[in-house]
Amino acid sequence: MITYHKSEGLWIVSKNRTIKTREDMSVIKSTKKKSLLFVLFLLLVLVTSYVQADDIKVISVNSSVKWQPTERGYITYQFKVSSTGKMNVILKHKNLYSTDTYWTVELLADDMDTVLQTYDSTGTDTTYTGASFGVTKGTYYVRVYARKSCSHKFSDTPVTLNVKFVESSNWEVEYNASKKEGNNKQGTATPLTLNKYKYGTIYSKSDVDYYTFKAKSDGYVTITFKHKNIYEADAYWTVQLVNSKTGVVYETTSAGTKKSLTTTTIGVSKGTYFVRISCAGNNYSSVDYSVRVKYTKSSSWEQEYTSSTNKYNNSMSSANKLTVNKTMSGTLSTESDVDYMRFTIKSAGSVNIILSHKYIANAHTYYKISLYNSRTKLVTSFVSKGVDVAVSKSIKLSSGTYFVRIEKGAKWNSSPYKITVKK
Repeated sequence: MITYHKSEGLWIVSKNRTIKTREDMSVIKSTKKKSLLFVLFLLLVLVTSYVQADDIKVISVNSSVKWQPTERGYITYQFKVSSTGKMNVILKHKNLYSTDTYWTVELLADDMDTVLQTYDSTGTDTTYTGASFGVTKGTYYVRVYARKSCSHKFSDTPVTLNVKFVESSNWEVEYNASKKEGNNKQGTATPLTLNKYKYGTIYSKSDVDYYTFKAKSDGYVTITFKHKNIYEADAYWTVQLVNSKTGVVYETTSAGTKKSLTTTTIGVSKGTYFVRISCAGNNYSSVDYSVRVKYTKSSSWEQEYTSSTNKYNNSMSSANKLTVNKTMSGTLSTESDVDYMRFTIKSAGSVNIILSHKYIANAHTYYKISLYNSRTKLVTSFVSKGVDVAVSKSIKLSSGTYFVRIEKGAKWNSSPYKITVKK
């Protein structure tokens, strides 16, 4: 009981406690109020958790379940996958003849907080199939909302849900249930088996897929990227070859109408590399793709990138070594690519610089070859046309180190070339 004694100017709370001012009394009332609100909050959390847990339905993959929506309501389904593979969440309902959004579907990890995938279904999406999603063995959840957002419409039309799952060891791991992570960075990249295809999907505009492989020795690679025709000529995918230092060694894009793309030949040194696949700008497609890295061991191919030095061969300081009287092969992997090679002659005399390439049926200039001395001074240069299967330049040189620079001429061609310095 709380009483006020006017003669003493005191508020009496109990036998053992007094409050001398009205302000102190306000503090006690506020504290009691906050404590009561906190207790009510805890009770609400416990009740809510209980209701959600009690409302979870256990389903099996590749089987259909029906739900009767209630406005602002939702239902949660739990399911398990027994191996690595890909899943597609499929939502079906009758045609409402409206393009407004009525349902939102979320794919959740086993903690029920990590949202792996989300999409909206409109009234005309009688069968909506979510983008393919690669997962490992584990427990997952699907939650279906009826009118999750204020901008969405509501319908009590029954909906049917099916989690389609296909076991596959060749599908990218978009989410690893045991490690609680996906393949959106180099440290968690999906391993690639050289010369074999791996399959995946860019399931959202922000999704990035990393794959990793090792070149056990010097050589060269090509990357093949395939997808079905989506009848759009714009670029939809960006494909990059990335080194272990996160540097981009090579980059290209794949158009929606380009069902199969194989990169130019890219010279690499021994080391670990990554293939990075992402959206090309604002364009996005969730169509499944396949990617393959073909690797060939070679000690006579120019190295666009050298792992041991973390340098590219586009400057004199990082030029590849070219042995006199031996042939080196290479490519101008992009229009802006420049290849430098360094050779040394021990005594003065005549040398013959020879560049060859496959026949190209026109007279445009495709290659420009320049020779520099160790002081970076231009000694001589010549060009090679498409019809010039082989061109050469003879010149007298004193002993020393020289650099050959190979770059595109008026036109660019990605076919391999061969360069030889004969003495």
